[in-house]
Amino acid sequence: MSSNEDLDRQIAQMRREIQPERDLWQQIESRLPEQRQGAGFRWLGSAAAIAAVVTFAASGLLAWRLQLMPGWFEMQPASVRIVQQYEQQKAQQLGELGPVSEYFGNWRYQLAVWDQAIWQVQSAMDDNPDDPVLIGQMESLYRQQLGYIQTIASVDIYDY
Repeated sequence: MSSNEDLDRQIAQMRREIQPERDLWQQIESRLPEQRQGAGFRWLGSAAAIAAVVTFAASGLLAWRLQLMPGWFEMQPASVRIVQQYEQQKAQQLGELGPVSEYFGNWRYQLAVWDQAIWQVQSAMDDNPDDPVLIGQMESLYRQQLGYIQTIASVDIYDY
């Protein structure tokens, strides 16, 4: 008889559920240190207060630094300014978008395709953020995407 067959036979003879011979919880419970009720909530409140102070201080520091840097927006690479401008327009158009005609099918997928293309151009711009050809490509992709959103927003869903 092989060792695998012997092992299979022994496993088959084992009980499915094994129970301890005595209740182990009483021994474990007696060894646990007593915990005060509510101590965790006081710690949580302190942590929240510290987090609020740190957040407030960081936002104040950021605002102060931006005041010291006039023209901060102009110092950014052109790609960053373009992304901010077009993404703001896109968010506004999508926020105002009502029901879309079934004529356009999966229009969200089409927007995702443009987003992917824009991301690829942005990745290429990591090495040269002011490349005029890449800037032109990115602006063109954003204009196409915004035009598409405007088109789907202007088509009456009940005409088709």
